[in-house]
Amino acid sequence: MSEANVVKRLCGAVEKAHTAIVLTHNIDFLFIESVVIPRLRAVGSPQVTIFADAACSAGTYQTQETLVSKLGSRYRVVPIDLGQARRFHPKALFLAGTEASGLAVGSGNATYGGWSGNKEIWTDFLAPGDGGAQIASFRDYLATILTYVPDPAGIRAEVLGLFETAENVWAAALPEAGGLAWTPSTKSMLDQMLAQIGATPTAIDVLSPYYDPDGAALARIADLGAKEVRALLQPRRAGLSQDIVEKLPANILLRSIEPASEDGRRKFIHAKAYVFDTPSGAFVAAGSANCSRAALLADASWGNAEIMAISPVRDQELADLWSSYLVTDSPPELPATHPSEDWEFETSELRILAARKDGATLTVHYKAEGELSDISIRTQANVFHRARSVSAARADFEVIEQVSSVTLLGITRDGRTLTSFPCWIDDERSLRMAPAERILRDKLEEAAARGSLLGRDFLQILELFELHVQRDASQTGGANKTLKGEIEPAYFSEADIYADGFGRPPSALNPALPGGFSEADELALIYSFFRTPGETSQKHSIRVRQSDEEKEGEDQKPEVVERASVEKAELDAQRLRLTRLLAKIETAMQRPEYLQRRRADRLAGDIAFLAVLMAKARSDGLLDEQVYRAQSLRFWRVLFFGPKGDNGRIPTFMNGLDDGARSAFIAEMRSPRLSAAMTLWCTFDWAGAEAEAKQFRFSTALLASRHRWLSEGGEHDALMEELQKLAEKLFPASRQKDLFDAWVRWVGDGHALAKIYEAFGLRPQGELAKFCTRPAVRAGELAWQSGRGLCVSDHDIARVPKGKAHLRPVDGSDRILVQSMFVAPLLDILKADNTLTEPIKRHAFDLLIGINLIPFSPPG
Repeated sequence: MSEANVVKRLCGAVEKAHTAIVLTHNIDFLFIESVVIPRLRAVGSPQVTIFADAACSAGTYQTQETLVSKLGSRYRVVPIDLGQARRFHPKALFLAGTEASGLAVGSGNATYGGWSGNKEIWTDFLAPGDGGAQIASFRDYLATILTYVPDPAGIRAEVLGLFETAENVWAAALPEAGGLAWTPSTKSMLDQMLAQIGATPTAIDVLSPYYDPDGAALARIADLGAKEVRALLQPRRAGLSQDIVEKLPANILLRSIEPASEDGRRKFIHAKAYVFDTPSGAFVAAGSANCSRAALLADASWGNAEIMAISPVRDQELADLWSSYLVTDSPPELPATHPSEDWEFETSELRILAARKDGATLTVHYKAEGELSDISIRTQANVFHRARSVSAARADFEVIEQVSSVTLLGITRDGRTLTSFPCWIDDERSLRMAPAERILRDKLEEAAARGSLLGRDFLQILELFELHVQRDASQTGGANKTLKGEIEPAYFSEADIYADGFGRPPSALNPALPGGFSEADELALIYSFFRTPGETSQKHSIRVRQSDEEKEGEDQKPEVVERASVEKAELDAQRLRLTRLLAKIETAMQRPEYLQRRRADRLAGDIAFLAVLMAKARSDGLLDEQVYRAQSLRFWRVLFFGPKGDNGRIPTFMNGLDDGARSAFIAEMRSPRLSAAMTLWCTFDWAGAEAEAKQFRFSTALLASRHRWLSEGGEHDALMEELQKLAEKLFPASRQKDLFDAWVRWVGDGHALAKIYEAFGLRPQGELAKFCTRPAVRAGELAWQSGRGLCVSDHDIARVPKGKAHLRPVDGSDRILVQSMFVAPLLDILKADNTLTEPIKRHAFDLLIGINLIPFSPPG
């Protein structure tokens, strides 16, 4: 037992935690997001599930809705509604890793006062260690709590599954449950405490800030046979009044208690503890239960939910407990009327018990007074959706747009409209996030909030991304199961692609101020590329450090100077480390498990995020243009081209799906955000006369021709909006339009190349060869070969009868031997053929000019 900071204490005992579970009555969402979540990052960024009283959490959300940003995506809050005139009142924190777990049971709510400001009491237990029985008992209590949660299967898997996972070595060694008392239960809290003590108490100390209006629970304790029961009351905050005291049994003695230190004298004593002296020794019951009928005398059918830890204590431990208090023999001045906590049990005709969104499906569980004939919801953007299906206390909606909160509306049989309070939405995709993915997001958010990303931080993010690629993404590979049937994508037509104004920046484009862009904006952009598709954006601005004076210490160097002082040796070391990390990411993406463990939307997010990281590394000088191109091509071979240019991991995976599943997979992969990121990746260093630049440019054209969903990720305006975000936040004003122009050229390259393959794919080779009247073909020229597509000549070719020539298919497969008279240069075909439209020919010539025809090498 102690008054130590409970989060600090457990975080010091459990390293690399993957799960955190909190029980609380009241909750402060801002405290969770500003204090608790950042503190948990240091021990592994665990998945956080908080069980809170439904009325308290709903009330707090009304005042903090516009201020919180991570609720429902970074952490889950599960409201518990026990029924009319009952409260969910336990307080506990459980932290679990693979090697160890820790539990703290106490009196503090998940608020600043409960975990820092008040005088609280906590008892903590560890496993491995002597706390296994209490942790096993806590497991059983969680199972009881879950019976009050609507449709609890998913949450049950999250919070109880860790006790059954073989990877958690501490779980397998848990002994028989014991050491805790909790309600709801068939036995009252007081009876459970007495049963664990196992003897009649000779003296009892009661420390509680709240009592019954009639002192019923205190009178029941006085009737247990103890000669003396001391009720310890804080002056000016005593939980008993004069009229109650007059009716109490004679063996109850009132005593004053205050914090011992002067600086803590004003602190509210919110601790709840019961000290039992018995012939066999002393016991302390500490936790959430006030000295009230609803806490100590309730059973499974009425009263509050509470949790207490019962521990035998030695004399020295008891002395240590009381050492932080000053107890006097005189009672404090008591108020004339009862001052105890008297909850207002509000009646709500319609209340949301849970709102969970998985893909486009939003499920709302509710509690209504009477039957409803019609149900709809109103989002925070004032958009209405009518329920597509309704069952007992549950309504399902289809909501494609981003939403973070929802209000439920119902029509009663007599025509009245009932309206609930707003409720947050649990984004199930974000909450299912695997540990490696969650750690990476937290690191990105931390850097974005700080507004700074030095080279070493960038490398740490890459390391975390490599860990994320290696680990399970907690999502089954394939498309979202809510997408059913064939989904035919609507791509741009030839008239669109080659029309004036296609890809024109929006008129609202606001160039960055001359001289550059904000690094904080750049970091916020990078972070946004790792958010779950459909996840809502933060509702408050990211804090940006505006001055070096905000740093601690007046002798700190300005950040620009600090960066400039990085020695060349350190920069070289960073480049070497970066190269190794990229190689590890490449290797990890080659594993079949990588695709099998990721759903399409997460896979698309990974690719977009990698694209932005590659561009960031190139922009910051950590990669030169040669290395950038070479590494990009290696990634594309893994993902799209394959070792021989035919099919990489993604096309191969898609080919194994039936038509409907493949269409659904592409529909989820395809997005304006992915196309914008791929545009940045493909066009960053695609110009130049050297062979690597030509290879790079042609490879991007192949990507766009084979996988239109990569380059044409949605409606024109949506794509322009995503390109605008990249242009504004990653480029100076003078270069922002370049990204739009590059996208237009890239889409045109892909469309022209696709049309060439379509037009010449079934034409006889002899027919195409007749278009060439030249006696020779230069080394490096592109030629068309029936059955193999585009090829490149390794050497000058004389087109003579019975001559032989070697061609290398651009897909990277082995060289082929052909008759030189039948070599058909693409340039000649385009000039003479009349099956292709003029826009296609013009753009094809533009592509060939862009790669200068010779010398040229294929993507493989």
